Amino acid sequence: ASGDDFMGGFEPAPPVPVKGEKKKTTMFSTAPMVDTCDTSILDAWEENHRKELKEKRMASEKKRAEALKVGEAEGKKFFEERQVTVEKARKTNRTNETHFTSERDAALKLGLSGKESWEKVCSYVDLATDPKRKANVSRLKSIMIAVKSTPPSTIKNMIKGGAQM
Repeated sequence: ASGDDFMGGFEPAPPVPVKGEKKKTTMFSTAPMVDTCDTSILDAWEENHRKELKEKRMASEKKRAEALKVGEAEGKKFFEERQVTVEKARKTNRTNETHFTSERDAALKLGLSGKESWEKVCSYVDLATDPKRKANVSRLKSIMIAVKSTPPSTIKNMIKGGAQM
């Protein structure tokens, strides 16, 4: 070989046996080579295993389909109930708004005559406690009740009474 070809065509020489040294053997070199093997038991197990896996997969798919069907039915039921609830709330809100605007308009037509001005203000404020309400309006309610029971005649009297503007 020429010097241009690096490691080209080079075959290592077989090891030279040394006198008095035993030939090294591995567990693979001493194992017998088996050309034919009886795989019928393994084939039967694999076939049985494939059938079991297929049955499990089909049962899982069936359960999944049933769960999806139940979920769709429950979702549809939920949205129908929600639609009914929303529609009831809309009706109630419309009724309440109509009632409130009619009372407000009637009070504005009368002006200051007919009721004391503080009674009108208190009629606009809901003095009942509402557990759903998160804001604390107890101070406002106490002031409104105090003013309603003893209305101030002038602003000076209101400031002297303890209320601050």
